[in-house]
Amino acid sequence: MRSSLAVVMIAMLAGVFLCGCTQSAYVNPDEPDALGGTGIDSQDVRSVVQEMARDLVGADCIANAEHRPVIAVLPVRNDTAFRIDTDLFTRQLRNMLIKHAGSKVTFLARDRMAAVQYEREAKRGGEVSSSGEKQVFGADYFLTGTLLGLHKSAKGKRSDYVYYSFELIDAESSAVIWANDYDVKKVGKRGVLYR
Repeated sequence: MRSSLAVVMIAMLAGVFLCGCTQSAYVNPDEPDALGGTGIDSQDVRSVVQEMARDLVGADCIANAEHRPVIAVLPVRNDTAFRIDTDLFTRQLRNMLIKHAGSKVTFLARDRMAAVQYEREAKRGGEVSSSGEKQVFGADYFLTGTLLGLHKSAKGKRSDYVYYSFELIDAESSAVIWANDYDVKKVGKRGVLYR
């Protein structure tokens, strides 16, 4: 009796363990997933950065520049109700811009300034080799991005409107010399948690 009870308990534990394991599958990040929800999804981020990169590279201040413009991409600011990794958004935007701009634009790694300064000091102090001293570039422009949102819900449904706004700001005059936006509105049921 005890051995059959032990076998039943082991079988139940194995069943619970196997049922608790979830299977995963690769999905196209440019398409909606089966979870649904009305928040910011991968296809939204990818669509926004692709459109912004194409438009900015074609902007007059870049396409017809006399010298290669230097741009510092500032962190994207999230003013929506959704939790989003803004570093992911900022990096995707910068990387897509580099891909589209090629040799037309120089992008600065302002988020890595501490490492750059440390390495410069080590080179100048003779601690490490150097291929020659270079000047740290100053930015001609700052690229900024802000995510804004309107959210409402009633009777188990939710509507979310997300507005993505981007500006290229002259680092000397503070003039906005390029701007573009992108927006998305989704309606769905409540229940999806965004982390």
